[in-house]
Amino acid sequence: SAFSQSTKKVSRSETYTKERYFVLKANKKIKHGSYVKINRETNKVEEEGQYDMGRKVGVWNYYDYSSELIQKFNYDDSTIIYDIELISPATDVFYSLKSHHKILDKPPLAIGGTRLFFYNVSRSLHYLEGTGVGKVTVSVLIHENGKMGSSNIIKTTCKKCNVEVMKAVDSQSYQWIPAEKDGQHVSCEMTFIITIKPPRSLLVEVE
Repeated sequence: SAFSQSTKKVSRSETYTKERYFVLKANKKIKHGSYVKINRETNKVEEEGQYDMGRKVGVWNYYDYSSELIQKFNYDDSTIIYDIELISPATDVFYSLKSHHKILDKPPLAIGGTRLFFYNVSRSLHYLEGTGVGKVTVSVLIHENGKMGSSNIIKTTCKKCNVEVMKAVDSQSYQWIPAEKDGQHVSCEMTFIITIKPPRSLLVEVE
């Protein structure tokens, strides 16, 4: 079988996370077998699943920084089994159709968890000395094919922060399950607020 391939365990650490996974001994660029990503600050699992010859397969679980399950995604048929946003949506994130404002039947959902998307935006921010505290309202276009489009700053109380905020948002490479309206996938704009605070307190405000 595919999983009988000879593999080697790899441990890899980055600034905020550490990964544990297996690669083929014959080609160390190809992940094959179990995978886990751990938050280095909390030492808790952020995501876990299986790779088959470099491709995510089966059901993957994604967790927030408090270890709460936020999404179960089946990569075999590209379906969401569970997503916390469908049960307890964030109240400080707003969605609207690109062409005209109407209520969506379903919001877009980041594969890997919308809350992890916000969390990773906050971790990507670089605080500028002397910036102080401020809030930046950002709008991101999620296309009907699930890809992220353009992002824009709608409102800001911290002009010095604008460039770093846009870098943090645009650095995310999430694929999305697109929004739905009247049974059709549609493009929509997602608007949220980023609160800028001194180091170790940067966060995306999703109340």
